[in-house]
Amino acid sequence: MDQRFLDEKGFTDLFNEFDVAYINVTDEIWAEEIIDPETVKAAVEEKYDPIEPKIYGYLPKKLHHYRGSTIISYSKYKQYPTFTLKNLFGLLPDPIRCWWHGPNNKRFNQSIIDINKLYTTYFNILGIHETLGKTPVIHPNGAITIPGFKYNIHENLGIVGIGTDRVELDTIMAGLGSYPLPELEYLPLSDGILGKYHEEYYTEAAVLDWLPIMKKS
Repeated sequence: MDQRFLDEKGFTDLFNEFDVAYINVTDEIWAEEIIDPETVKAAVEEKYDPIEPKIYGYLPKKLHHYRGSTIISYSKYKQYPTFTLKNLFGLLPDPIRCWWHGPNNKRFNQSIIDINKLYTTYFNILGIHETLGKTPVIHPNGAITIPGFKYNIHENLGIVGIGTDRVELDTIMAGLGSYPLPELEYLPLSDGILGKYHEEYYTEAAVLDWLPIMKKS
């Protein structure tokens, strides 16, 4: 299934062209090709408060080989709020992540923070959030409807945000897109842990109207 996806989306050719290795994190963890959880626990807790104990067992050896290098958390505007911090939620190995959301999403924000703590312990993480190419944009009268969302597709909106403080970056990009801040609770919860949270950045970005096509009127 992985190979079919890579082939269909053009990643196989791209990876071959640039000599890129593809790693399926879930497969590595299920095969127990991981760094000893106690070693990971000690490293994480040198920097942060303890995290969900399961996550100490979620660092593949193949990734640990590149410890200290840069990971790019690359995300796009979508028809729902998801940015560079939440992007790492995808590195939790369970294909169905209901447990990590928890009842009524009560575990969701902490899960995002915890997986980010793991990876920021071992890597430098650069956040990139962009609207290049085709971008789904939520709109109450959108031409495309799926359960819970209406949106339009726009091309080359021309916004790219890049930063090493991904709390600041995600706050600004959420404001530019007028995404509801209450749905991004992990941002203020990350203040002083994964970066600096400034709610005024959201407010200042929102009034710029760089994406007026997302407005509700």
